[in-house]
Order: sequence, then structure tokens, then C-alpha cells
Amino acid sequence: MLRKILFTLFLILSSVIYSQDTSSGYNNNNDVDNINKTIIDVKASINPMVSHTNIIFESTKKQNIIIKLYSLTKGIVLNRYIKAKIGQNSFLLSRENLKAGMYIYSIQNEKELISKRLVIR
Repeated sequence: MLRKILFTLFLILSSVIYSQDTSSGYNNNNDVDNINKTIIDVKASINPMVSHTNIIFESTKKQNIIIKLYSLTKGIVLNRYIKAKIGQNSFLLSRENLKAGMYIYSIQNEKELISKRLVIR
């Protein structure tokens, strides 16, 4: 029980920290950190989601990406590997057996991890 509470607290804190990424693109001169980023402009096109949503992001290079979906109560409920191309990429996420609630989705490469909130109705 204590592990579940600690894991849930970790996910909530991680989502608050990582979901505050407000970068608006690779060429933003006001944000020096964007120079080294290869994953930018991450968003879910329909949020809150009812039946499906598109996870959209831009990649500055060809790279392998891991997309994960975390339930706040069950941990990882989806784990997919995709090959990103240069430019805009998208991943269709279908609701399938997911229950209504708040989830965290993350996009990860070998050096970066970006997490955002997703609500399922």
C-alpha cells in the first residue's frame, strides 16, 4: 500500500514538473535550452479524450521514441516504440479499455523525457 502511495505521489510530482514545459519551438531565441532539444511542441490534440486522441510532437532529427501512458492508480498502461522522422510526428491513442480519469503520457528518447497530463472522460 505504501508503495502505491509513493508511486502515485511520484507521478503527480513528475507531471507537475514536466508538464510545465512551455517551449514554443526550436527557434525560440528567448529559451536557450531549446537549442539542445530534439523533441518539441508536445501536445494531445483532443484533451480531454473521449474515444481517441493524437499525441503530436516535432522532432529535430530521426530518432527512436518511447511513448508511455501512466494511470495514476495502475502505473504503466501503454508502452509503444516508434521511429520519429524530422518534423511533425503523431501517434493515435485509442481509448480501448481505459477507464475515465487522469493519466500522464510521456515521450522519451535517449536523452529527453517530456510528460504531460491527459484526461479521459
